[in-house]
Amino acid sequence: MVYETSYESGRKPFKPDPNRGKWEKPTDFIYACFGLALKLDLFVISYWFYFDMGLFGMLPYYIYMALYLVPIMVIHSFMGQFSSSGFISSFRVSPFFKESYHMPANSSLSWHIVGYSIAVWAIITFIFYKFSETAKFGKLIRYMVIFTLVLLLICMTRFLFLPGALDGIVHYMKPHFEHMFEGGLCMSVVVLQAFGSGWGTIIALSSYNNFKTNIMNYSWIIAFGQTLVYILFGMVTFMLKHYFQTLNADTFNSFVEANWALFLSTASILSTMEFPNFWTILYYTMLLMGSLIVMNGAEYFSALSLDAIMTHSLMHLILLLAILWVYGRERFQRDIEFMLGEPFASWKIFILRFIAPLFLLFALVMGIFISSFEHAFSSDIMVTVSLIVVLLSVLFIPGYGVLIMFQNTGSFCNRFRRACRPNDWYPIEMEDRQQYEEVVGNADITHQLYEVTEEVH
Repeated sequence: MVYETSYESGRKPFKPDPNRGKWEKPTDFIYACFGLALKLDLFVISYWFYFDMGLFGMLPYYIYMALYLVPIMVIHSFMGQFSSSGFISSFRVSPFFKESYHMPANSSLSWHIVGYSIAVWAIITFIFYKFSETAKFGKLIRYMVIFTLVLLLICMTRFLFLPGALDGIVHYMKPHFEHMFEGGLCMSVVVLQAFGSGWGTIIALSSYNNFKTNIMNYSWIIAFGQTLVYILFGMVTFMLKHYFQTLNADTFNSFVEANWALFLSTASILSTMEFPNFWTILYYTMLLMGSLIVMNGAEYFSALSLDAIMTHSLMHLILLLAILWVYGRERFQRDIEFMLGEPFASWKIFILRFIAPLFLLFALVMGIFISSFEHAFSSDIMVTVSLIVVLLSVLFIPGYGVLIMFQNTGSFCNRFRRACRPNDWYPIEMEDRQQYEEVVGNADITHQLYEVTEEVH
């Protein structure tokens, strides 16, 4: 019985970056995760996925939040915070799944959007150049999120004086039970939007936390904070929707134009106000700030966007498989208790291993149904593009795993076990690492956490 080092595995050992930096304040992690809710498709989510349920449409959200949103957020935060590395490097906990974070990208063929994207990415480049240090970047994100929410509240206050806006608020606050069932089903998919438009974002953000940061409490704060953002944008959506209804959209074309204006421009509303230039600048500054916070481009093809949402469920299932089953329940519980310095109840592990996967499977089925429904109204070209993008991203997972297996020797079982077991999995800070060695044993730290029986030839 021997242990195999990362060098002997044929893969490049992980080399930590001692100058990676930390958040200036622990709450900067919370603000950064709040910002993940500020996506450009937020109006679409807050209206279409509510199915006209209004504020009561958030009730299923809270159920799903407790059953799998917060538990999975804890897993993401654990991986990043324990390893002090981004979502690719943190998968050294189980290298077989290392390529599981390829995601389909949303595309656009509009030259206008291309031009605007270049301008936005120029601003993003300047931000990364000027605020490259983690502490400075965290402070920037903190103030950007606060400023964005302040602008949103100012715009909401002004929209209250629009014709029909108060009717929209009343409609938003009133329960509509006839829509609760279908809306509650779709809300299971919407919950996963809390992780942002990209994949592995929370893992990357949590990697800048101090090692002992209480990710349990932070995950609940983040979940409720993002819910507040959704509620505020939902209120704006219903106010603007009822304003458009006062314009007598009698025909189907006028109804469609009104809704597209609601989701994409809102300029026709702002132009009717006193001091229209001022409100236009204020409103679109708020949207731009939200976009910069999540570094998210415009989503042009809704079918591809829904495909990306669908894959969220699949990737979360793979994450739970890698951490709770392949790496193992006992090792995960040991690591998170060591990191937090407090017990991690077994019933929480039970939820992560058995309850959360069931709801993720349900969300995956719902995502496939919604995506298929959307593709029914899209062109054959979009269907082909979607299949290529989604299938390629999913096939990266077993493809990379098979590559690792071929680099090993021995029987199929031994190859698979070596491809799954962790490499160089330990805290980065020397003091934490030494304490971790005392807990699990020096051999487990220096080499692998799994034992392998070598074949005798």
